[in-house]
Amino acid sequence: MRYKLTVSAGYFALMASWVYFVADRGLNAPELILALTLVGAQLALGVAIRWWGLLLPPLVVLIAVPAGVSDAYPSAELPIWFGILIAAGPACLLIAVGAIARTIYEANGEGGG
Repeated sequence: MRYKLTVSAGYFALMASWVYFVADRGLNAPELILALTLVGAQLALGVAIRWWGLLLPPLVVLIAVPAGVSDAYPSAELPIWFGILIAAGPACLLIAVGAIARTIYEANGEGGG
């Protein structure tokens, strides 16, 4: 149980930093690196805590509510939490892919339990 809480806390820290440093303030970093980080975080979450990870992306929406509308993108009309809400669907799909990959890996006897 402690392992799942640690992984969940790390995921929330990563997502909160993404919401408040990238989406809200506009971190100056290559978009490919940011996208790969987000995709990798979802897959790693699914591999690490399996199906419990599907509960976390909807909670990230709650983290994003206080951010409001992005300061970095003045033309943005929708709040950040709405974009996170739309992204929660693909995030859950990636988490499920990671969970399925771990399940298959362990079912083949290669996971060691």
